[in-house]
Amino acid sequence: MSSPALAPLLTPAELQKFEGPLIAMAQQANGSLPKLLTAFFSFLHRRTDFYCILPEDGGGRNVGFKEGQAEQILLATFRQFPLRRVGP
Repeated sequence: MSSPALAPLLTPAELQKFEGPLIAMAQQANGSLPKLLTAFFSFLHRRTDFYCILPEDGGGRNVGFKEGQAEQILLATFRQFPLRRVGP
């Protein structure tokens, strides 16, 4: 499933649909962000083509990404949201 390097933006209504399941996942991880992220990336690794490298010739299949493309999507998504300073 080749995708553009830039992550798609979600509408506020679309983001809201994810809120409940994401809160439940955070609670399951006991508030541990590393545990939550590990569970999420483990899911991507086991259940999606996010970690699959598309063959140079495309292989005739629409599975995986060009080398480095998954990382570009990840960073583009991360950078959609500004870092915030925590006050005293």
